[in-house]
Amino acid sequence: MEIVQSVVLALLQGVTEFLPISSSGHLVLGTWLFGWSDQGLDFDAAVHVGTLGSVLVYFRHEWIALGRGIVTGGAVNFATGGARTEDSMAARKVLALIVVGTLPLVIVGLLVRDTLETSFRSPEWVAALLIVTGLGLAAGEYAGRRTRSMSSTGLSHALIIGIAQSFAVLPGISRSGSTMVAGLFMDMTRETAARFSFFLAVPAMLGAGILLVVVEALQDSSAQSSGWGPILVGTGISFITGLAVITLFLRFLRTGSMRPFIAYCLLAGAAILVARAAGF
Repeated sequence: MEIVQSVVLALLQGVTEFLPISSSGHLVLGTWLFGWSDQGLDFDAAVHVGTLGSVLVYFRHEWIALGRGIVTGGAVNFATGGARTEDSMAARKVLALIVVGTLPLVIVGLLVRDTLETSFRSPEWVAALLIVTGLGLAAGEYAGRRTRSMSSTGLSHALIIGIAQSFAVLPGISRSGSTMVAGLFMDMTRETAARFSFFLAVPAMLGAGILLVVVEALQDSSAQSSGWGPILVGTGISFITGLAVITLFLRFLRTGSMRPFIAYCLLAGAAILVARAAGF
């Protein structure tokens, strides 16, 4: 694997993992556009380690409070907005929300992940599902009352968001987009929906992005190895890029809307379908 390929794919992973435009879909499109061979399971794991590190570092205070509060019975404070508004929840309830929100993805991942990823990893399917993502974001943009904070989020909300997240096993369906849209339909503010989406990203990336990749690599002795150079470069770039994207995206959502991402998904999906129809 060349360093250039590792840089490009790591940038794609870092930028698209937390934006509502599908990281898995963009990795498929990246290899198609440049005519690259498969990057290898070890590289997939490396860039997921990078983006996992970025979300852990950005929300480090919340994760530390969560770990401490699970033991002591304390609370986690989710400070939101420029004024750092107080928004607290018992740590054990936060853990319950994360577990309930993750269960649907675990079930779908174990039952049908291989079949879905094999059948839907073509540029045509990714393009079509990007359009679906764009339409979902458009629906979410006009849904809900934007009043629900983390402290008023319940297990039923987490379950519905988790079911929406499970559709992201399809390359082209954005994990962050589907979870945020579900949150918006349940009256969450944009920033609250994004924060909960990022919390669900940790078990999602740890499970589907790292553990399953490692298991597959151990089971397949012929799996392609990317080499230590590209792996280290990919991990570092995806970490730095992911951290920057989380920071900027949450800041953007305080006053911005989903319209730029809606336009991108619809236009990119349509352009790819046209290109494929033209023989590219």
